[in-house]
Amino acid sequence: SNVNGTNSTSFTITALQPVLPVAKFSNNVTSGNAPLTVQFTDLSESAERWNWDFGDGNISTEQSPVHTYSGAGEYTAMLTVSNVNGTNSTSLTLIALHPVLPVAKFSNNVTSGNAPLTVQFTDLSENAEKWDWDFGDGNISTEQNPVHTYSISENYTVSLTTYNANGTDSKLAAITVLKQPNPSILSVANFSSNITSGNAPLTVRFTDFSENAEKWNWDFGDGNISTEQNPVYTYSATGEYIVTFTAANENGQSTKTVHISVNEKNENSFEA
Repeated sequence: SNVNGTNSTSFTITALQPVLPVAKFSNNVTSGNAPLTVQFTDLSESAERWNWDFGDGNISTEQSPVHTYSGAGEYTAMLTVSNVNGTNSTSLTLIALHPVLPVAKFSNNVTSGNAPLTVQFTDLSENAEKWDWDFGDGNISTEQNPVHTYSISENYTVSLTTYNANGTDSKLAAITVLKQPNPSILSVANFSSNITSGNAPLTVRFTDFSENAEKWNWDFGDGNISTEQNPVYTYSATGEYIVTFTAANENGQSTKTVHISVNEKNENSFEA
């Protein structure tokens, strides 16, 4: 206005709402075996700065970081975004698991025997995806339940190693392969006596002729015995006696008998 009059004009002022950031992100995995590597991808709106707290003591200011959780546990990953108008946060729980390792176990139907020895191995492992057998004789197999024949007598150590994506485990077992025993060689009882009859007292010398014998047992038929190889025995009483001789070894025994006659001494007889 002035002394001559007044005049007016007007205009509109618009007060805008501040544009706040909105925190959003995605991640390629939410759980898995440790070490667990996660790719975080920012999907925030109106963000100018990013601050990541991975929940394990590590942080990042990258927009879309990659982070590895080295130990098993439950972690809360938080993203805080900001611009000149303010901040906003969002979070997500991630689980890093203990890796499931294989546990090697197996059984075998025999642990020892004569060569050739055939052994059936049966896998009892847990969480296994691959199997490596070493039979200890230079032969190997990748079958789960192999059958193997040992042809040479010896002591062997069998090894089974199992695998999965997280690691390996092994187990050992002993196999004893024995020599094939020789065919059983039995004793054959045989003997002679220097006399088979005569007057009492009658002294008899017994001589062993047995084959493959290691032990001797004489039963003189009058209640007396001997374990000598070549005994000398005197019959003092008259009578008829059956001598039983047994020859033995580790594979068995056999028997032979002989008849001994002991007569009464003739009082009228004389020696020339």
